[in-house]
Amino acid sequence: MSKRRVLVLNAPNVPFSDPSILIEPIDVLTVATWIRQLGYVVQVCDMDREQMSPQEVERVLDSWLADVVVIPFDYHIPLYTGHAIPGVAAMVEIAADRGIQVVVGGRPAKHYPERFLVNQNVVVIDGEMELAVTELLALAKWDSHALARVRGIVYRDGDQLIHTKRRVELVDMNILPTPDRALLDVDQYIDVRTMLSSRGCVEKCRFCPVHTFWGRWRR
Repeated sequence: MSKRRVLVLNAPNVPFSDPSILIEPIDVLTVATWIRQLGYVVQVCDMDREQMSPQEVERVLDSWLADVVVIPFDYHIPLYTGHAIPGVAAMVEIAADRGIQVVVGGRPAKHYPERFLVNQNVVVIDGEMELAVTELLALAKWDSHALARVRGIVYRDGDQLIHTKRRVELVDMNILPTPDRALLDVDQYIDVRTMLSSRGCVEKCRFCPVHTFWGRWRR
C-alpha cells in the first residue's frame, strides 16, 4: 500500500506579506516535519511567499495530488490579518469539494470553526495540532463514529457542528522535531534562521488568545 500524501499549506496573507521581511514559516514547517516523521509523504507550499491567490490552490492541488491537505493558519507566528480568513475558507472549500480531506488549525479556526467546516471532508483542530493530526491521519475513514473518538476537534455531522471532548494532554516540547527547512527553498527568505523555544504565556491578558490557545506555558 502506498503512503498517504499530505500537502501542508502556508496560506496567503491579505495583503501578501512583504518578501523583504519574511522568515521561513517555522510553525508550518514544524507541523509538516512532525507529519513526515509519522511516515507520510509530505510536501509544503508557501502560498504567501509565492504570492498565490486562494483560487490558485487549484493549480497546487493539480500538481501535488494530495490525499490530505493540512493548513496551520495563524498557528504560532502572529502574521495574518483578518482579511485573510475568507481566502483560507475558499481554499478549504476548493480542496474539500474535490473529496480531499482537509485539516485546519490555528487561532481563527479555533474561534470560528464554522467559517471553515464547509462539508464532511473538513476537520478543525481546536488548539495545538500535533497530537490531534496524528490521530486524524491514522483514521481509515472520516465518519462521525471515528471522529468522535478524537479529542480536541470540531467537525460537521449533517447540519450540526460537533465539538469533541477537550484534549487535556499537550505535546512534550522535547519531542518536537527540528523543523526540516529542506521542505522549502530557504534562500527565498531573509537570512535569519528562527527557532520556536516555547508555547503559551505566563500571563493571562484578557485581550490576548495565546494562553487559551496553547494552554499552560511550556519551554
